[in-house]
Amino acid sequence: MLNKKIFFLLFLAVTLSSCTGYFFVNKTVKKGKIAYHENDFDTAFELFDKVAERNQKSAEAFYFRAKIYEMRNQPQNALSDFKKSFQLSNNKAITGLIIGKILFDRKIYDESLLYLAASYKSDSTNLSTVYYLMLTLSATGNSDKSFLLYERAPERDTSWQLNYAIAVAADSLEMLDFAELYYRKSTRLNRSNSDTYIALCKLLIKREKYDEALRFATNGVRYTNNVEFHKIRLEIFEKQQRWQEAMSEATTLYNMTNDIDFIIKRAKIFQNAGLFNNALNDFTFVLSIDSINSTALFSRALINSRLVNKEIALEDFTNYLKLDTTKLDPHHIITAKFLVSRLASTIPPPVIDIIKPVVFEKVFLGIDSLSDTLIIRGKIFERAKLDNFFINKVEVKGYEQGFSVQIPFPDNDSVVFETVDMFGNIFKQHFKILKIEDSKPEIIIIYPKIENNNLANIEIESRFMKTKFRCFDKNYISNVIVNRDTIYKVSGINTVLIDTVIPVPTDNKINIEVKNTFGHSSHKNFKINKITAPLTQKNKNDILVLIFNGKQTSTNETNKITDQIISLLSKSINVDIQISQLADNKSIQRYLIFDLPQLVENKKYIDVLIFFTGMGIEEKVASYWLPAKSDVNDKTTWFNFSFLQSVSSIIRVDGNLAFISNSVFLPERFLGNEISDENIQTLFVKVLNNGFDLLFSELQNAYENKEIVDFISLLETISKKKQKYIEIGWLNGFAKKRDKPALIVW
Repeated sequence: MLNKKIFFLLFLAVTLSSCTGYFFVNKTVKKGKIAYHENDFDTAFELFDKVAERNQKSAEAFYFRAKIYEMRNQPQNALSDFKKSFQLSNNKAITGLIIGKILFDRKIYDESLLYLAASYKSDSTNLSTVYYLMLTLSATGNSDKSFLLYERAPERDTSWQLNYAIAVAADSLEMLDFAELYYRKSTRLNRSNSDTYIALCKLLIKREKYDEALRFATNGVRYTNNVEFHKIRLEIFEKQQRWQEAMSEATTLYNMTNDIDFIIKRAKIFQNAGLFNNALNDFTFVLSIDSINSTALFSRALINSRLVNKEIALEDFTNYLKLDTTKLDPHHIITAKFLVSRLASTIPPPVIDIIKPVVFEKVFLGIDSLSDTLIIRGKIFERAKLDNFFINKVEVKGYEQGFSVQIPFPDNDSVVFETVDMFGNIFKQHFKILKIEDSKPEIIIIYPKIENNNLANIEIESRFMKTKFRCFDKNYISNVIVNRDTIYKVSGINTVLIDTVIPVPTDNKINIEVKNTFGHSSHKNFKINKITAPLTQKNKNDILVLIFNGKQTSTNETNKITDQIISLLSKSINVDIQISQLADNKSIQRYLIFDLPQLVENKKYIDVLIFFTGMGIEEKVASYWLPAKSDVNDKTTWFNFSFLQSVSSIIRVDGNLAFISNSVFLPERFLGNEISDENIQTLFVKVLNNGFDLLFSELQNAYENKEIVDFISLLETISKKKQKYIEIGWLNGFAKKRDKPALIVW
């Protein structure tokens, strides 16, 4: 009975303590908030601090203490408290956004992304959250996901932030037309945001639209006097070689920032303009502030050597070479060392005559077997008295009558001879160790094809013929000779691919000789049989048919459509059919943006027809096609057909560009009805299965009658008759006048 009473009293004490603690926290936080809103921040801080110390679970206490830390310019304490508040709060929207912005500003993008994603999950309607999340996705290499956020945002047509963020995403993907469009839209929505104008200027410079970038930058200087606009103006003046304006802009930037880098920039502009004395004055001024400034030292030395001020140039070059070489430009180091040797003395390096191991091609040391040490013997002929002589950092002494040095076998198979003469000139000679192999090079002829009788049949259209072969050797290839003409001579490579043209020999005999470093050689001989090229010219494949197979609605439907396309169009003599193996949204987008334009340019296709077969989903604001590896429950894996607007803007063809789907059509907002005078036609076509049957029936008739058919006109004709089977629209907001037919020749 006594134990029960004790237990009851303990329980009552704990309960009262908890209630007291709860009421204390609530009451103290409430007082703190009142003091905070009355701007009595010292009192508020004391109250919130008490709660934070006494109760580690009050999200509000940590949040408001963090706000006061921010006011007191204690950013690290503020961030720590915001993170504690974030962990304790059920609503992650506000604190997630605050932390995400802080980390974004500090360029800690990966961590920022975690908090912004949590904020977005709690409240996807907050414009600032969407804006910073899009910027952070671009900063972490996930720019493609920004497009999905943009599509979901209802404010996308009215928010300058969202248009700026989607422009940044497009810019990072090198979708420059798209980026420029949305940077401009952002500036129209908010004419006072400097960041948007700066980004637009940089994009215009990248696209070499210097005059337009200069106009924006000049307006930025006029209205905001932002340093970044001055930097942009300076960059443009330099690119356009407007030296006087560039000098003035560099001066302005130095006056605004006191950054001596702009004096260095101005000095280089003087140098480019041929005003060497002005440049010297600027570099001297920089060195009076920073005596070890590597750029100023090197540049002043270079100008003085050009003006034949030898002593000053030598002093500056010497001081330059005393700096930490790991932080210097390697090319500048080489130049400085070369000019020092020229300025200090005309004495050439010593001559080193290596007797053992045997020297091959002046850079290789041949050895018969490997061991832990290497003995090097030879003689050295001084051109000036030497202060030091090293072989792989092992000092050589008593070398006047010759030297014999044993060194550890080098891990990198390299031997370096280093000498320092009385003038301080440092000379190095590098050798590579090779084990002498008793082997001969191997020759594999790739083209022309050699028959069993050592004969190659070649169509000859001029005095030259193409040849392609590969050479292998355990040692290094040194020479490749074809019919006594050396076409390759270099060392340090085991495998060489030769792809060249040679004169057709009068005796029709080809002799290929390949030598390795140690003088071992191999030969390959064959005769050519000249075949006159036919007079009729081959037809050029000027139409590209590219097929993407998506997720199938039934087992045979997509394959049937693909087989029909291939079976008929493959009978044409000018159609190139390619079936893509890509099966996910991201890789397909990258192919369409980066690889396809290059393919079209290289192959010089006139017309491009791209088929998307398989499942599609139509919504009010967008139409989607489902790649083979997409997830029907995850919209981020779907291919948004609005992306084709960007594709159509970067594929350059002289004829027609058509996107053809068997499942969905584009929403009206992506289509147009005005006629333009431009020649390139960009179509979007929906062809249902019955439409394919009609299309292939017409193509079959054309094939049987050997009639040349305009593929696009054929689509238009069927569409007018059977619109429920074939729908045609025009991308990029307007229809385009079609002057060039997409002719299929059988």
